[in-house]
Amino acid sequence: MSGNLPPTWEAFSDWAEEVWKTRRRGEPQHHERLVAPPNGTGDRGTDMGGIEAVEARQRLSKWLEEGQSLFSQLEGVIDESGRLRARAEASEQECEKLRHEITEIQRERDDLLADLSKVMTEILHPMNQIVQKIRGKPGKSPFQREPNA
Repeated sequence: MSGNLPPTWEAFSDWAEEVWKTRRRGEPQHHERLVAPPNGTGDRGTDMGGIEAVEARQRLSKWLEEGQSLFSQLEGVIDESGRLRARAEASEQECEKLRHEITEIQRERDDLLADLSKVMTEILHPMNQIVQKIRGKPGKSPFQREPNA
């Protein structure tokens, strides 16, 4: 019969048989009576395969419940991720808008400073002329000495 099976199946079958033998060797002797006889007779309630099947079903149903819970949590995480991504994009757009506004304000400031400088120059030049006219010709300072000849 093993000649009809694919090679991977034979390897798996050998592995499963080895695992089964190892488990059988590791089981205490008092559990041997709980295993159903090979002819299929015996009490199914005390059958180790039946107990393991019940435990497996319980674990499976627990995993399913946990999986459903995780999926509902995952939906919430995905929704929140979408909201946060939208907020981040809006914040980036707002930041870019503010950068443009700052650049424009800096340009306006530079223009105003240039204009202020021109105005100050235009005001100071006539004021200096007026001050010179009011003072008259610069006279000789009383502290100024004549060079000795």
